[in-house]
Amino acid sequence: MKWIWLGVSVVLTAFVFGMSGTSGETSSSLSLSIATWVANGLEFITPWFSEHLETFHLVIRKSAHIAEYGLLGIAWTKTATLFSWRVGLVLLLGIGIAFLDEGVQLIAIDRGPSVLDALLFDVPGFLLGWGLILKLPKRNKPTNASE
Repeated sequence: MKWIWLGVSVVLTAFVFGMSGTSGETSSSLSLSIATWVANGLEFITPWFSEHLETFHLVIRKSAHIAEYGLLGIAWTKTATLFSWRVGLVLLLGIGIAFLDEGVQLIAIDRGPSVLDALLFDVPGFLLGWGLILKLPKRNKPTNASE
């Protein structure tokens, strides 16, 4: 099971780096289409979403950072638990991935790194996922009744 979690963690990390490697136009277009789809779906509640699509688009973009890093935090923390890695290693890994991810944007067309994205959205998202795994109740392994 630990090798499966390691594979999931590596694939998710590659996905995050891949998303950062897309052009600014592609990235913006993807998040704008998601924001538009959600805004249209929520328009029956309030027209605010459609009227302020640019602001809502920004919220969607920053929420995506938190969500993808939350998933990374879950995956890497579960992997670390199964491999008995130290907690500090997992935290360094999360911080390292966040800053490397921003560095990938140096080579992407029409994009640039943002230390603020790493500090305000990526690392906190990772910590959220890390905390969720650490706070889940541990399953006790069944014991043999004859012992």
